[in-house]
Amino acid sequence: MQQAALIPLPRSVQWTGDVADFSRLAPRFRIVAPEMAGPSFELAYEALARAVNELTGWTAEEFPVLEIVDDPEITAAGSPLEGAFGLLLTDIGEQFGEEGYRLTVGPGALVQANSPAGLFYGVQTLRQMLRFEDGRLSAPCCVIEDWPAFPWRGIMLDQGRNYQSPEFLRRQIDIAARYKLNVFHLHLTEYPGWRFETRAFPHLKTEPYYSQDELRDLVGYAAARFINVMPEIEMPGHCTAFLDLMPHLKCTNDTMCMGCEELYSTLKTILEEVAEVFPSPYIHIGTDECEGGTDCPRCQAKWEEISSQPDHPPTLMAYFISRMNEVVKGLGRTTVTWNDQLDLGIPKDVVIHSWKMGSHAPSIAAMGYRVINSHSRDVYFDYGLAPEYVRRIYEWSPNEDVPMPVPGLLGGQGEAWHDPPVEDEWQIIEDLGFYPRLLALAERVWQGPDGRGVPFEEFEERLLDHRDRYFSRLPFPYPEQTENWKDRYKGWTHPRGIWTPPEQS
Repeated sequence: MQQAALIPLPRSVQWTGDVADFSRLAPRFRIVAPEMAGPSFELAYEALARAVNELTGWTAEEFPVLEIVDDPEITAAGSPLEGAFGLLLTDIGEQFGEEGYRLTVGPGALVQANSPAGLFYGVQTLRQMLRFEDGRLSAPCCVIEDWPAFPWRGIMLDQGRNYQSPEFLRRQIDIAARYKLNVFHLHLTEYPGWRFETRAFPHLKTEPYYSQDELRDLVGYAAARFINVMPEIEMPGHCTAFLDLMPHLKCTNDTMCMGCEELYSTLKTILEEVAEVFPSPYIHIGTDECEGGTDCPRCQAKWEEISSQPDHPPTLMAYFISRMNEVVKGLGRTTVTWNDQLDLGIPKDVVIHSWKMGSHAPSIAAMGYRVINSHSRDVYFDYGLAPEYVRRIYEWSPNEDVPMPVPGLLGGQGEAWHDPPVEDEWQIIEDLGFYPRLLALAERVWQGPDGRGVPFEEFEERLLDHRDRYFSRLPFPYPEQTENWKDRYKGWTHPRGIWTPPEQS
């Protein structure tokens, strides 16, 4: 058996050349673990059971059975039982943190971790190693030690412009979790759509939209895969749908009126409902690409009121962000904003989501902020004039050109914007070359800069292996970039990175 093609590539892998056989006890093989309490451990077990079931096709009656045992072969020696899968919560060292793991394969398979999240991520690596051929379930023998470079490893999908069904979103969460991403950013409101059901304002929604119960179910589904769902409610710009439904809160330009006191109470009520639905520690409030109406009487009056006070914010926008930050903090959450308004003196307890051309996430962190790096040059999935943009993601890292560690830098996130309307939600995935980019992103936000020493051509081999094994029935537009793709493909066209299929010869 060849060495497994793993994405993201673990920090340390030692292959022995042998093969572990899990078929001797099949189909009623064992998953063993020492005595432990709590549902979080069950999440790792369920992930492993799902992986084996999907791979083998064994029926529910033949589904793996969890045996809670206190087996000295596991607890004392830390060695896998032959033909069995072991999951063990134990102290494996501080350097592994809360998401790292040790995976030993041969003669069985044992995942060890400091926490349930680490067990879960070890299972994701193991599932990529398993092979099922001629009724035989096996994996190459190895010892893997692995932990992430960054605590924030995210992906965003834009529901404000194009509604995506809960079933579709669950599928993307499944795939994100398999590649060890842990933040799923929902962009719920935009120019054309307000997708969040607000019970205090029943008319405030555009069809189709998500009920609060649907979103709660989605949050629970993601949490079972160690993914935090972060909601974004755009304000005070990017909100035409809101303004059409709440015209009395509109400014003289296409933004919410920051001079209207009713706006603040309305947004507070909305955010209270958002917090009830989403347990996320973070709530994103947008604030990008907009300014207040300079000719608006209400804004002018509000600014006169604010500017007469000592130590007042430098602009009305700065006042708006500070005031909404207080609302979010009052809900026990942390505010996230795009970095457009950074020069206004945003409070240091706000997380800055860096995206703009010319911005530099490590420099923002050096100013005393916590930062998420989503630089549009590198990890905007809708930017890029040609398929080599996957290479650009691979060669990027959230710390950019600054040596690690970078205090305050939380990590990185890919942004899957899709401005044009679509009739089929899967068109988004195809147009953006979503999955090739997602896998490159996953490698980089898990490995950080250390993995950039691995040539892109080696990563591409693993990428193509995953394409063939896991994405054969999903859109995966990707010409091999080690070849002269320009002779065969038009590539992603300008603007907004839409994929054009190969020309017919």
